[in-house]
Amino acid sequence: MGSIRDEHDKLINETEEAQRLQAERQETAVRTDKLIHQVFRQSPEGRDLLEIWTERNLINHDPIRHGEAHDPYDIALEVGTQNFIREIIRTCKRVDEGH
Repeated sequence: MGSIRDEHDKLINETEEAQRLQAERQETAVRTDKLIHQVFRQSPEGRDLLEIWTERNLINHDPIRHGEAHDPYDIALEVGTQNFIREIIRTCKRVDEGH
C-alpha cells in the first residue's frame, strides 16, 4: 500500500492531467466555433447553404403534411438534422457576440 505522499502525488498528477485535457477540449471548441463561423457567416456559399437548410428544414418543413418521416428512424434523422442546423446558427451568433 502506498504512502500518503504517493497518494497525494498521484492525485496531483491526475488533477493536472484533467486540467490539461480540459484546456485542450476548450481550445478545440473555440477553433471549431471560429471555423463554423468562417464557413457559414463569412463565405457567400456558406451563407447560402445555411439559408437553404434553414428554409427547407426549419421554416417550411412539415414532414407529416408531405407524407415523409413516418418511420421512427426517419423522424430521428429529421430531428437530428434540425438540431444540427440550429447549433450552427447558435454557434455563429455566439462568435458574432464575441463569446
